[in-house]
Amino acid sequence: MSTEVTRRENGTDELLPTYRDLGIDAEGYHHAQDRRRGVIHRVDPATGARERVTDLRLDHYAAPGNATNAYIAHVAEDVGWAERVPTDGDLLGAPHCPQHDRTLVTDATGCLHCPGCQE
Repeated sequence: MSTEVTRRENGTDELLPTYRDLGIDAEGYHHAQDRRRGVIHRVDPATGARERVTDLRLDHYAAPGNATNAYIAHVAEDVGWAERVPTDGDLLGAPHCPQHDRTLVTDATGCLHCPGCQE
């Protein structure tokens, strides 16, 4: 397995896999994140061909908050997830809304929302 050294905030290093599976969308495509390149591949499982490559450094994914969580929410809204693999955000806590300083909540479709923005 290819790995990437990541520097933590406390100064220690951690090895992370270069690629990580994000899940399968409602149309049957697999989504795999390439941490080294900062992109997500949408792959057709029948042919193994990349149907699309999404650059996470684009503005609409980078702000506000974690680009991977923004991409996951985007897929949930546009296509839906048939099966999703938990990410660090799921395991370590959801990001916060900068406007309300409240924790974002995940709805049934996997989208992150701020309760304050919905009030």
